[in-house]
Amino acid sequence: MVLSQMIEAPTHNYNVTSPISNGPYVVNQILPCTIRVFSNVDTSRLDLSIRLEMVTPATPASPTPSGNASTSTSPSSNGTFVITDHADVSKTDAYLKQEGNLTYYEHWINYNIPSIVQPGQYKVYFSDRSTNSNLAIPIEIRPASPSPS
Repeated sequence: MVLSQMIEAPTHNYNVTSPISNGPYVVNQILPCTIRVFSNVDTSRLDLSIRLEMVTPATPASPTPSGNASTSTSPSSNGTFVITDHADVSKTDAYLKQEGNLTYYEHWINYNIPSIVQPGQYKVYFSDRSTNSNLAIPIEIRPASPSPS
């Protein structure tokens, strides 16, 4: 079982430690998104957004009465969910961490996966608008367990 990972952004200005690449997550539960910014990074130009995008549904969509397949999973109708439009990347004592002689600032968002998310393959995109770069982490979203009656 993989407990931790660190994926470096293409621009080397932050790392992502969660979600776990190819990890399973469940509708109506938490999708953790954790970012590490190192002390030598100038965060004044770092403009991160995080979004969840469907790659493939777990099962084919049911036909609608008109005979067309329904793939709408959100009000945006394209399977994209904004986790945050502007992630906090501040370098304050509240986020300061140290491992050996490595100092970094760790920020996290615990995103509750909405019930309207269809199970399937997704990617969590960490997008830096200042450099037009993306870090995509593939994940699987599984259906919520049925509630006991």
